[in-house]
Amino acid sequence: MDAGVEAIVISFLNAYINPVHQRRAKALLEARWPHLFIVASADILPLIREFERTSTAVVNAYVQPIVSRYLTKLQQRLEERGYKGSLLIMQSNGGMMSVEAARDFSVNTILSGPAAGVIAVTRIAGESGFQNLIGYDMGGTSLDVSLVVGGKPAISNGIELEFGIPIMVSMIDIHSIGAGGGSIARIDSGGVLQVGPQSAGAEPGPVCYGMGGTEPTVTDAHLILGRINPDYPIARRKGFSFDVIRTRSVIAEKIGKPLGLSPEEAALAIITVANNRISGSIRRISIDRGYDPRDFVLFSFGGGGPLLVSFLLRELGVARAMVPYYPGITSAWGCVIANLQHDFVTTINRRLSELESTEIEQIFTEHLDRGEKLIRREKIPLIYLNILRETDISYEGQTHVIRMSLPAGPLSSSLIAENFRRAYLRQYGQVEEAFGGLETLLERLPVRLLNLRTSVIGIRPNLSLKDFLTRPKTSLKEAQKGIRPVFVEDRFIECPVYERSLLPWGIHLSGPAVIEQPDTTIWLEPWVLAYVEEGGNLLMEII
Repeated sequence: MDAGVEAIVISFLNAYINPVHQRRAKALLEARWPHLFIVASADILPLIREFERTSTAVVNAYVQPIVSRYLTKLQQRLEERGYKGSLLIMQSNGGMMSVEAARDFSVNTILSGPAAGVIAVTRIAGESGFQNLIGYDMGGTSLDVSLVVGGKPAISNGIELEFGIPIMVSMIDIHSIGAGGGSIARIDSGGVLQVGPQSAGAEPGPVCYGMGGTEPTVTDAHLILGRINPDYPIARRKGFSFDVIRTRSVIAEKIGKPLGLSPEEAALAIITVANNRISGSIRRISIDRGYDPRDFVLFSFGGGGPLLVSFLLRELGVARAMVPYYPGITSAWGCVIANLQHDFVTTINRRLSELESTEIEQIFTEHLDRGEKLIRREKIPLIYLNILRETDISYEGQTHVIRMSLPAGPLSSSLIAENFRRAYLRQYGQVEEAFGGLETLLERLPVRLLNLRTSVIGIRPNLSLKDFLTRPKTSLKEAQKGIRPVFVEDRFIECPVYERSLLPWGIHLSGPAVIEQPDTTIWLEPWVLAYVEEGGNLLMEII
């Protein structure tokens, strides 16, 4: 088209229940403009609520041309270089899909990178026996927080992008804030220190990178405090060193001078403000949802995450924290080990008492058939198929629904209703006397089943990262490569510096200490005791 149109979205009001007309319109448009991307809303999201269905389809159409072109080129280059394996794409629900599916359902790749990190967190911590986890991934520009309960990542029905644009697809529940190593520190008009959400990004990056950055960042602050080694080769890049002198000057001028603080005090203030923002984000995804952080293990990953794990360990009151062997590639490892997964949803929107069990079973059977066909087409070696059945359900008259798992085996309306009432009281029930009659009151209300959901999951052969690691034959003394002054509370203290790859498995070490590796730096505060477990993961707790 001369106007530069790349995609067309079709969204009819009741297409979620009868998509025939919508698909006919799509066929007509494809015949007329075969080179355009034509998106039918009911194919992307066959759900009631036309605004959310339409906005999800629009986002799919917006990213589909870009994703499709990129994947086509990637596939071509891989084939040219002799790659004969399958190319799989990560989804935001934590599963993998084929390139063909990714081209059609590009919206399912939103937040797929962070979702891969949650999959890795669940697997790595699960191998150590931990099932309840708070994971946080801190990179250069943002921080992603997630919750794993009972060995399963928390799932949401979608997110809202900026400007209130909803995307209503199943995805791992991830809360993101603008707090990364590149987050910019500034003094606002009221004279208050603020950190983020503005970021220096990769270019020009923090001041210390020496690439033209002029605004102080969280990474700059860590450098001034001595937590980051200015001469350690990032990702083994030889000859690289941070610009300590210029960084100190910028922090002193833009933060220290207005607040009447020394450069070190200003740097510590930057870290404290950033850490408090991050701890608040973690509380929102745990305490605000009825979970006590003390019942969870804090899992720290990403290039910047391990620098603040000691602070969060004490601030949140969690019993333990874990730093994996390779924090910087945790999300990449999640892509390697993720299972195949396809999600299906059908809107019912009827009273549960009006439904026959055969109707429900028929819909689940249709979902399973579609999922099996997709997975067979992907031709990936699998151990078995796992089927998860869920429903969106509520009491009649309520706007919000509970997303609830359904047991395997035959289903009946009474069984679903019983499970729903237990789930409802678990989420909303109160123990106070004022709410003592809640259960009796709810018994009188009709139950409405809105949607039925099925996840068809192809379980791939298990891979464990520790199987690819070699046990170090060094002692703790041999792993120590020196001492460095680090600013702790109000003064510099000489702290031991260790090389992560040389730390022997099964030993304990206490802070203050710095542990360095190519993809991150771990800072142990004086009140922290660390244990290197079998496989090299670092477990931390307060002394």
